[in-house]
Amino acid sequence: MDEIDQNKGYKLQTEIEEMQSKVTTLVKNREVSSSSKRELAKMTKEFRQSNSVSLSSFKTLLKAYQREIDALSQRCGESDAFYIDLYEKMKDREASRLHQSGAGDDSDLEATKIELDRVIGEGEGMMAEIVSLKASREEITATARTEIERLIGVRDELVIDNDKLKRKMKEISVDTGKEKDEEIARLQREVLEYEEEFKGLKDQDLTIKQLQKQIKQQNEQYNVGIERRIKEGIKDGLNEWDEKVNEVMDREAEWMRKCEALELALRAERAGRQASDSNLVTGIQNQGDREETFEQQKKILLGETERLMEELYMVGRERDELKLKLEEVGKAAADVADPAGTTLGVNFENERTALMNEIAEANGTLQQVRKEGKIREEELEVNAKGLKLELDVVRKRERDVSEELESVKGELRLLPSKEEVERMRKELKILKQVNFNENGEDGEGSEDRGVESVLMKRLRKVEGDLIGVQRESNEKDTELEKLLEGTKTLEEENEKLVKLVERLEVDVVALQKGMATGSLGGEGNVLRSILEKESMPRATPVKVAPSSPQGVIGLGGSGTVSPGNQMTAILMAQRDRLQEKVSSLEQTRDSLRKELTSALRKSESVVHQNQKLYERLRYAGASVGETTDIGDVRDLEEGFEKKHDPFKEFAQREKRRRLAKLGPVETIVYTVARLVLGNKTGRNGLVIYFLLLHFLIFITTYHWAHEKSCGGLDLLHPDIHDHETITHMHGGVPEIAEHLKLSN
Repeated sequence: MDEIDQNKGYKLQTEIEEMQSKVTTLVKNREVSSSSKRELAKMTKEFRQSNSVSLSSFKTLLKAYQREIDALSQRCGESDAFYIDLYEKMKDREASRLHQSGAGDDSDLEATKIELDRVIGEGEGMMAEIVSLKASREEITATARTEIERLIGVRDELVIDNDKLKRKMKEISVDTGKEKDEEIARLQREVLEYEEEFKGLKDQDLTIKQLQKQIKQQNEQYNVGIERRIKEGIKDGLNEWDEKVNEVMDREAEWMRKCEALELALRAERAGRQASDSNLVTGIQNQGDREETFEQQKKILLGETERLMEELYMVGRERDELKLKLEEVGKAAADVADPAGTTLGVNFENERTALMNEIAEANGTLQQVRKEGKIREEELEVNAKGLKLELDVVRKRERDVSEELESVKGELRLLPSKEEVERMRKELKILKQVNFNENGEDGEGSEDRGVESVLMKRLRKVEGDLIGVQRESNEKDTELEKLLEGTKTLEEENEKLVKLVERLEVDVVALQKGMATGSLGGEGNVLRSILEKESMPRATPVKVAPSSPQGVIGLGGSGTVSPGNQMTAILMAQRDRLQEKVSSLEQTRDSLRKELTSALRKSESVVHQNQKLYERLRYAGASVGETTDIGDVRDLEEGFEKKHDPFKEFAQREKRRRLAKLGPVETIVYTVARLVLGNKTGRNGLVIYFLLLHFLIFITTYHWAHEKSCGGLDLLHPDIHDHETITHMHGGVPEIAEHLKLSN
């Protein structure tokens, strides 16, 4: 007996040593997992706070999470095996304890109680961590709501500014219509004045003809005086012509100066508009990048929440298993059990219910955060669409201005050049030097008529050109005023947009500073995942300097105005450079989008793999739990999981939403089909009903097709042999026509 006791004591000592070694390994694994969790939290924090998000850093972070998940699954398997082994050994010891004293058993119970106390302490630490996470979650939701309200206010301000701009454009169109009417009235007055001048010129022509007649009738003594008067009249006309030509030249020079100033102003405006377009394009691209980073961070947040829920679930499961084991041990060892165990089980149950309630609240807050994220995504899409529309409007206006500039240049080309004016002056000088023939009247009259007709034609042509030039100059002045007003409105819109972007950047920087000071913390920080996309590198808004003619002239390399061809070459070069830059930016954008889509696909595949792994872990845990023959606890656990399953809740919500959208007829059809086809008996009954109905139809049509061919009529009595009802029952068609004749 002593040898048997010694062998049993030796076995018990070896088992205790093995259990202690396993417990130490489990503790070491837990410490390693806690250190790896801290490292992962540090890596995620650095990844969120980094200004440049690259695919390599994302891959390293993802691999680190995968390694940690594998380590957790391995540790879970080891702990499950350890607890199963411990349970089997305790059952073996229970059989031997019934025949022997319980000194060694008391030591085992004390060891298990110490282990359970340690597990309870860890559960309390987990509860404290959950409380801290709950507090941080409340702070995050409050800050997110304030940010959303501020963005809604900004959207309302933008809508109000847009309405004001529309009203201003309508007022400008009304003012331009009034100015056009005034300009037309002024031109009509000028035309009347020129017509009066033409009448005076016609009267002068008549007086010249009368003088010629008087010269023919009078004597030769009046010829000298008449010629002298004619020469004086010609000199006066030529002097007036010279004055008018000089005036036309002065006006032409003034018009050229105005056109040059207009061209310089348009060039400056185009440069400013290009800068504003580039700013808008960069703003839209930055907005797209922010949205993409927001999606990535949102997915990371969802992964972290799922991981936390898994860990909480595993901890609760381990705690429940330990509680069950403790209850079994207490029932088996009732003589040495501590009466405080009942209170301990009650505390375990209370902690378990509190933990489950916290998980349910976390699920609710997660759904609220998802809804708020969707709302913010919709607002960002609306803002991006508005910016794109404004960019299209600005580009359209730029095209219109360029077309108007080309038309102005074409009209300038149609104006008379300096060479033509010089040629006209030479012709006038030749006409001044013309000498009239005094000997012959015919030659004299014909020569006088030729000079006068040439002068009148030239004068009328010049006056017509002058009127056309004045009209065109007035039209161009009005168009220039319109263009200047349009540029002013565009500059105001651009300044408003720049101010809005600056204000948004200041607000985001303030929020980031508040986050950096530590007011927002924890791994489940939702606001940081939503707003840290603002820390991406953004293009600083470029303020367009006011256009000045000197600055624009400086582009040509000198203070003098370059010719039209040189200016068009410069503009074409600028356009080509901008097109190349836009194409390069589009290529980079496409490459970034491809990288992002590939990363998102990889992350989705990883999430799918994690879900599969979680299902396997759940299945393994369930299979381990089935070894314990306690069905009530298992049923309660399954009911709780079914009740709080987010996927089933989402499916039920979608089902209710779709049923609410159905009409009354569709709902009736759906309910009837569900009642009939929802169970096996209903389906079998429906199949039998359709088979019987088809069989009856087949029999009826067969009898009607074969008239009096069944052979049953020969067996009937002769009195009822020819009755129509009998013939119908035995396959004959009823004689309806004969029956009608008899009734008539």
